[in-house]
Amino acid sequence: MLSSLHVFATERREGLRNPVLRDNLPRIDTGNTSSSTPVLEKGEIQDLYRASESGLDLLVVELLYTLAGRVGEMCAADVTDRVERGRRSYLDVTRKENKERILPLGVSLAERLDAHTAGRTEGPLLATASLVYQQATGRAPKDRSIALYEAVRAVVVAALPDGENGYGAYQAHLEVFAIRHRGRLRELFTGHGPRLRAGTPGRIGILDHLMSVPLCERLDGDRPAVEAAWGQTLPPLDGLAAAWARTRRRCA
Repeated sequence: MLSSLHVFATERREGLRNPVLRDNLPRIDTGNTSSSTPVLEKGEIQDLYRASESGLDLLVVELLYTLAGRVGEMCAADVTDRVERGRRSYLDVTRKENKERILPLGVSLAERLDAHTAGRTEGPLLATASLVYQQATGRAPKDRSIALYEAVRAVVVAALPDGENGYGAYQAHLEVFAIRHRGRLRELFTGHGPRLRAGTPGRIGILDHLMSVPLCERLDGDRPAVEAAWGQTLPPLDGLAAAWARTRRRCA
């Protein structure tokens, strides 16, 4: 670092002597790890695995651990960065200083990626419900009410065949749904969503919320179950259900 600073300084002022020479290089005590970059031990990685609540959690841990990846690299990775060569799978990532690296994927990691992407051919590799919403609407969720999120999530979970146990796998299915029904979602959010001002006729407030996309998916998948779980404290469901059904007829 001192040498780099010296080069930087001499570009602006001549006559500076490089403070780092061959005969006075700093000595590094390999036995002293107090200033080393923190590295998780094997047992700590196993604790992370056990604490994971979904397939996505496990996928993130395995990607970062086995590829020695940085969070930014993994977040920037796209589905199209997955490379297949013969029987081997690779991930093409852009590392520091825009250096591209083709990293091999183990069998377990490749299978987790297959389960997570579930046939998607575009979009972020680690797409989540929030990204699905942004892809469908072109903006981030406007309503960040935790109470509403939990209430609508409970309805979605109640309408799943395996309930809470199936919610992790449901995330991958939701991404496929959003891609396949992009036209319907675009029509719904354009005509009734957050782009319209509050009070505009036809505007449906719950479309401001992150959980509106999985709610639409469950209305297609099991509308009676959604209606049965819909609580009286939630906004009326009829408007959304009717508007979503109309998009099916128009896009059929």
